[in-house]
Amino acid sequence: MNMREKLPLILGLGLPVAFIIVVIILVLFPATNSLPKINFVYTTNPSSRYELQGALVVVNGKVTVQNSPNIFSECLDYEYDKQNNVMSLDMQGKVIQKDHCDVGATEKRLTKLFSMGMNVFEHDPAKNESRELTVEEVLRLNLDDTRVSRDGFEFVYGRNNSDFYGFGNNYRQDYYLKNGRYATDMNLVLPASNQYGDGVTFIGWVR
Repeated sequence: MNMREKLPLILGLGLPVAFIIVVIILVLFPATNSLPKINFVYTTNPSSRYELQGALVVVNGKVTVQNSPNIFSECLDYEYDKQNNVMSLDMQGKVIQKDHCDVGATEKRLTKLFSMGMNVFEHDPAKNESRELTVEEVLRLNLDDTRVSRDGFEFVYGRNNSDFYGFGNNYRQDYYLKNGRYATDMNLVLPASNQYGDGVTFIGWVR
């Protein structure tokens, strides 16, 4: 069989193989070239302590503890109108609260959150590893609390069965860093009672 006779056979076998190779290159190379690189910080809480969710916020790049009356009842008191023997109200008719704790006492408040079961972790996406932080390390952090990181990734919770977000029929839900159609599974330290994504709160991206 000469080359002219072999040509249809070569094309018939070679074209499907070449097509598969091109598809693999187009699909895999964007994913490998856009892996997340920026560390992020998250907290975990026992499922029984819902008041801890959202207790930490980022203000001007620093971690701050919100003044929740469910956690820091000793810090709050109501402003009282002694003349009329009633609690004072603002213009909207809401009771005026006063904070009796030191505004700068973030370390003391954070220590209390830790004693109630909160844990704070910094996750390295490149290694896909989390490291637990101490109170002192949390206070030294500089964070961006934007929804999307500087390299274009978003912290999401959902279903995925590969590196391609939204494909497949795996019903297991996990935490991912998602960039467009690509997502990378994050190996986070989850609380034992974690269900349906509760107990984990994203705080911010490390600067």
